[in-house]
Amino acid sequence: MLLDELDNYVTKELGVTLKEYRYINIGGKMVYLEGQNGILNLTREEISFKVRKKTCTIKGSDLYIKYYDNSTALVCGSIVSVVVL
Repeated sequence: MLLDELDNYVTKELGVTLKEYRYINIGGKMVYLEGQNGILNLTREEISFKVRKKTCTIKGSDLYIKYYDNSTALVCGSIVSVVVL
């Protein structure tokens, strides 16, 4: 499968697996996040999620969570940045 091949390449080159978490920024209007384990911060300008032992922070304006379940989330609004630390 393509995703498995991509994961193998990224793991080999960067030492990071895509299976821990992944996010897709869709045109600066939505961020789809997989592998989240809970909300850490929630404001209209910043939403942070726990992803494994890291934090995924989405910054922008008029942010809101359109979809949320035990491992995925969809954040909508005007997305300025997505940072995982």
